[in-house]
Amino acid sequence: MAEAWATGQKTQVEIWTERYRIIGTTIIPSGAGHSWRFSDILNKPDRPFLPLTEVTIFSLDGGNLLWQGHSMTISKSFVVLATDEVH
Repeated sequence: MAEAWATGQKTQVEIWTERYRIIGTTIIPSGAGHSWRFSDILNKPDRPFLPLTEVTIFSLDGGNLLWQGHSMTISKSFVVLATDEVH
């Protein structure tokens, strides 16, 4: 299973928490006879955290840029809304 995550498709995602809008890149696993979707990753109970790279965080109150960085991990329990259709 670890190989599928390492060789997956890089996908830009947008995540909203109660206070932040986060844009970053995650890996959608591929292989092993399974076609993964972003929603599959969010609903996978044995992976409580979502790793992101190329991360930008904005405040929901005013949309101010708060932080940009190479990587972060977010607890999926804080996710209110998530999409892989970033505009």
